[in-house]
Amino acid sequence: MKKENFLKVIATSLLAVLATPFTLLLTFWKKKGDDSSESRKNKTVDELIAQYGDPDDLVLLDASRGNEAEGVVLVYDKGDFLIVNGEKINKSDISEVTFKNAAIAYLPDDYQVILISKNPNIPQIQLHVGYERKWAMKVVEQLQHHVSPA
Repeated sequence: MKKENFLKVIATSLLAVLATPFTLLLTFWKKKGDDSSESRKNKTVDELIAQYGDPDDLVLLDASRGNEAEGVVLVYDKGDFLIVNGEKINKSDISEVTFKNAAIAYLPDDYQVILISKNPNIPQIQLHVGYERKWAMKVVEQLQHHVSPA
């Protein structure tokens, strides 16, 4: 084996060994909060609809989680609120809707839609939408349509 190839193999192995703890840390990192917020996130879409009534629209965030609170945003235009991650958010509290690539360098893209809120208790809400930029843009457009004043 040539010296250059050997050094590349050693460098790659070293990088993998050093990156693994950080990757695991980010994978299992949980947002601090009470257990009630976790139970709201674990609700199904059917349970949320039973609680709040039929939505005027439903914005799909992640097709693989389409029946979970974290996989959709329920839009209630008449009530002027959204159900995001199982929680009721007033549309008037949302000041901006955007997206970002939240992936770590050298890993596949991982997009999040960001809701910037005027509410100091929840200044920012991050919604996982998957690995495609076009899908993230489409979700942003749908949410902007519903939260922008008519």
